[in-house]
Amino acid sequence: MPEKRDGAGIGQARRALGVALAFISREVATRGESVGQKLLQRVLEIASDIAAARVFRLYAIEPLEAVPLGQFRTATALHKVRWPPIRADLTRKREAMRRLAAKVSDRGR
Repeated sequence: MPEKRDGAGIGQARRALGVALAFISREVATRGESVGQKLLQRVLEIASDIAAARVFRLYAIEPLEAVPLGQFRTATALHKVRWPPIRADLTRKREAMRRLAAKVSDRGR
């Protein structure tokens, strides 16, 4: 929302990451890693969205900061198998957005 793209809105988005992190941490601690995995999946869906890529590029807000990765102790596959490709995929999407923005910017000159 354009009206949220000011200092207050950006600060609110950063605080929201802390709230999400605390919530997911509590859920993993009290309800188990399987519940946490479902929440992790939702964070990944949000982080993969083009709007999130734009917010990351413009304001350096990283949705993955809401993931308490260290609390997923029994999910070795998450740490060693799933997480590296997740990060690589997000990096590719963000780089594609950066290149597209540069191309559009160059055309406007």
